[in-house]
Amino acid sequence: MSTPLPLRSRYLAREPARHARIRLLCFHHAGGGASAYAGWHQGLGDDVAVVPVQLPGRETRNSEPRFRTMEPLIDELVAELDGVLDQPFALYGHSMGALVAYNLARRLHRTGGPLPEVLLVGAYPAPHRPPALGELPDLPDDELTRVLLDLGGMSESILAYPEWLTAALDTVRDDLRVCRSHDRGFLPRLPFPIEVFTGRSDPLMQGAEPERWLDHTRAGFRVHRLPGGHFFTRQSTGELLALLRGSLGDALAPARRSTAS
Repeated sequence: MSTPLPLRSRYLAREPARHARIRLLCFHHAGGGASAYAGWHQGLGDDVAVVPVQLPGRETRNSEPRFRTMEPLIDELVAELDGVLDQPFALYGHSMGALVAYNLARRLHRTGGPLPEVLLVGAYPAPHRPPALGELPDLPDDELTRVLLDLGGMSESILAYPEWLTAALDTVRDDLRVCRSHDRGFLPRLPFPIEVFTGRSDPLMQGAEPERWLDHTRAGFRVHRLPGGHFFTRQSTGELLALLRGSLGDALAPARRSTAS
């Protein structure tokens, strides 16, 4: 038997393990990078191949131009990630990453591509809702910095390094422009489950905001509320990974898969 060719893409932070039962493609928050998912492969176990997706213009792809609109980004993701979607997979996106993961799943559904077993989204309002922080790309630097500090998306230590701060703000602005460009037109319900993860003190996800994602699936739906704010991924990592293990296990269960199909 021939050895499978390695899965290579600029968007893959590392080649996914081949022995896992399911691949979990992870999309980072605005201003972030694939390193946001460091350690998840240890926390989720051998059954799950964690596949952090690295968008251009940051970390190992710092010299590449960033996207500012959603559709060209999804075009490239579909082309680049095709080789990863030949086995059961799920998508997790945090904040901006939730909207990117949704748009990727939506495109795959519309074009007859392979579909995720489950769409897992964190810390972002439903796709038909007004863009979270949609006004931020237009704020002056000092106001944008204060919002990011309050959300936990930026460390106070960066204030001592003006060049780093400027670069970080530029990245966040471009990423939020991607979110603002998302098409909120007719959004048909998707044929796979959606599960929403939210921090109980996240100012972007208060009230019934998490439940609004229910309008985007005709399969299963769950909301998981965790201790913490917008970045509960850092504040409640162990609890989050335990919930994700359960969600991915449920997605692979024969009864769930036969119902979804």
